[in-house]
Amino acid sequence: MGDVDILVARRQDVDAVAEALAHWPCLTAPQRLAAAPQYFAEYSLDGVRFGVSTVGGPGLRQLEV
Repeated sequence: MGDVDILVARRQDVDAVAEALAHWPCLTAPQRLAAAPQYFAEYSLDGVRFGVSTVGGPGLRQLEV
C-alpha cells in the first residue's frame, strides 16, 4: 500500500486532523519532530499510512511551542 502526506500551515491544523482521526490507529501522536522544524502526526487508515504535518524548512516561521 502507499501513503498519504498532507501539509498544513499551522500546528492547530495538525491537531484538528488528529482529533478527526482519533478512532483510527495512531502510529505517531502529534508531536514536534526533533530532526526537522515540523509538527507531525501519523495514522493508519485501512493499512494506508496517513501523515499530516506543518510545512517546515529554511526561511519559514518557527513553530509555536
